Amino acid sequence: MTRLNETVPVEQTRINLDLKDRRILAMLDWDARLSIAKLAKEVRLSKNAVAYRISRLEKAGIILGYYPVIDFGRLGYYSHRVQLSLHNADARVKQEIEKYISNPDSEISWSVWVRGVADLLIVIWTRSLKEFKSIFNKFNTRFGKYIEKRLFTTTYGFEQYPYRFLLGKNDWQSMIIDEGPSFHLDKLDSRILASLNSNARKSCTEIAKETGSNYKTVQYRIKKLAKNHVLIGTRAFINHTAFGYNYYKFMLYFTHYSDEEYHKLKNYLRGLQETVYIVFHVNSDLDAEMLFKSDNEFFEFIDGLQEKFPGLIKNFEYFLFTRTIQIEYVHQLDA
Repeated sequence: MTRLNETVPVEQTRINLDLKDRRILAMLDWDARLSIAKLAKEVRLSKNAVAYRISRLEKAGIILGYYPVIDFGRLGYYSHRVQLSLHNADARVKQEIEKYISNPDSEISWSVWVRGVADLLIVIWTRSLKEFKSIFNKFNTRFGKYIEKRLFTTTYGFEQYPYRFLLGKNDWQSMIIDEGPSFHLDKLDSRILASLNSNARKSCTEIAKETGSNYKTVQYRIKKLAKNHVLIGTRAFINHTAFGYNYYKFMLYFTHYSDEEYHKLKNYLRGLQETVYIVFHVNSDLDAEMLFKSDNEFFEFIDGLQEKFPGLIKNFEYFLFTRTIQIEYVHQLDA
């Protein structure tokens, strides 16, 4: 399963989208499990018309799939990000890196090629620092001679926002992953999450068949996972490149730190249509992911940010996501 918030090669067919298409996309973006009947009622079309439009959006490479948003912190996992600058890594070496990462035995959950202050980002979810170091050491044993510089950091939460460009609205709704009470998954819970991970629009009947359960049990378990904030939500993979957007991640470093100024800046970013993630890392003062149509637009935004918050931002680093190798979280779950 690949999460396609980032640029990924996709066979794309150009189609004209009307407001009803965009409304369908916006609703699936924030709740991938909405029924055809519910969507049809909201956009005032027949169920057949909505089903046809969704199929057309999928075939055109605008909807690339459907995925669950899972709070792995509630399950006892920590997210470790590794930022790598490479040297002497030609096309053959990069292909070997991709092959290694794509193998489930690598235990690497997420990886993307980037431009900016590094060449490759990888994320590893583990229950301990010792486990993380063991997994990274295997990668380093194989490719360490190509690594010029590396930086480790740990994530302790994030805020996720809808693709607000779809309807041009600054909607403040968010999915938040933060510290909270732990939850123990049993084998059926893990199988249900794995099934949703492959396609979050699967019906409870389909999931029951895959997991050897029944409709009512699956329906109850999904509600329980949501109630306990393990399953935060479900979303459509919407190909932002089809709308002309690039995906940028930047880390801000302050000249001085104050809670008041931090919250002012964070609230400002929350209200921007371009913002899709605010990520909480231990090594930067503020970390965000946003959509812009060009490098010039991104740098103009950074300049404007420094003018709006004078004297606060000492420095920034950024990445332009160019191609995702893999995102696969659920295979690491154990009951």
